[in-house]
Amino acid sequence: MTYKIKQLLFIIVIGIISLYYWNERSKELSNSIVFNNLSIQVNINIKSIIYREKKEILGINNSIKTSNYEISYIFPDKLRIENLEDKKTIEIYNGNKFILYDGKIKVKECFPIEGPNVIETEKKIRDIIKNKNYEFFGYEVKDNRLLKVIGVKWELDNHNYMQKFWIGDINEITLPFIEEYFVDNVVISRTTYSYVKVNEAINYTLFEIASLPSSDIIIDGVLSKTVESYDEAQKYLNFNIILPKKLPTGIIPWEIGIVPPVKSPSFYCIYFDRGYRIYLNESKGILNLSPNGKIGDIPCRVDLKNETATIQWEQNDVLIILNGDVKIIDQLFKMAESMAEGNLIRYEHTN
Repeated sequence: MTYKIKQLLFIIVIGIISLYYWNERSKELSNSIVFNNLSIQVNINIKSIIYREKKEILGINNSIKTSNYEISYIFPDKLRIENLEDKKTIEIYNGNKFILYDGKIKVKECFPIEGPNVIETEKKIRDIIKNKNYEFFGYEVKDNRLLKVIGVKWELDNHNYMQKFWIGDINEITLPFIEEYFVDNVVISRTTYSYVKVNEAINYTLFEIASLPSSDIIIDGVLSKTVESYDEAQKYLNFNIILPKKLPTGIIPWEIGIVPPVKSPSFYCIYFDRGYRIYLNESKGILNLSPNGKIGDIPCRVDLKNETATIQWEQNDVLIILNGDVKIIDQLFKMAESMAEGNLIRYEHTN
């Protein structure tokens, strides 16, 4: 057991990766540990909720990282996340508006949020029970409430995993009260939930600036949204994503995202190649710079500046920008050629 504790950082990484077992997800796309980007379900049971969520993550040498939030939600796109720790911050998502309070009030345009973590967890529990895909561990009394204890086990890469729930009913909805993740019989995280309101009326002003302490208001641009796949990104865009037909050897996609404004969004993907990052950005538009090369028959612009290589071109009414370190410029060229389906026949160095 001592050996496993010392290796817990490695185990936690594997454990996080293994959670994709549930939804075949490709990465943690949430920008916060409090909520996930999930597809809105037409059959969700929770239409409104206020609850408190305390998460404990076990670290090396038995250290524990704790976060504590009060979360309020009204279906489909009103979410408030209030940090209950010493440093008090409040995040509000209300339609296409994101509001952050951290002593000042900052407002950004965003894509609508799709729900707090507990909604995904409730649906997961519902599916587990429906499919009888769980192990029953008995009943326990917590805070004068009788809870049913169930768990789901699986194996991955020679490690044993388990997700364990203590569940009970509120207003005829089965909800988690405790959730734990185990890797090789070691608890790596524990989340406890306490509920204030479930499917009861919530004041809409809770999701407005008026609910925050009086402060300066700063209009602060836009808030990007990470997603889990190219297909999910495509749902938010008003143009078709253009991707390499085949990625050069060694290049892997790492982060996929979309950027407001919602009416004219853009797409990005971050790739890794031998420790270097390659950035792909796409939006509706035209190449406004004078071309100094061609990819097949498509005019392009190639710039080398401050150790960064940038290639830009217009394809199917989409402005495409690829950039990365000059040390991997050959990989950039290969990606561009694969996307435009032509050879880069000429380019000039531009300072």
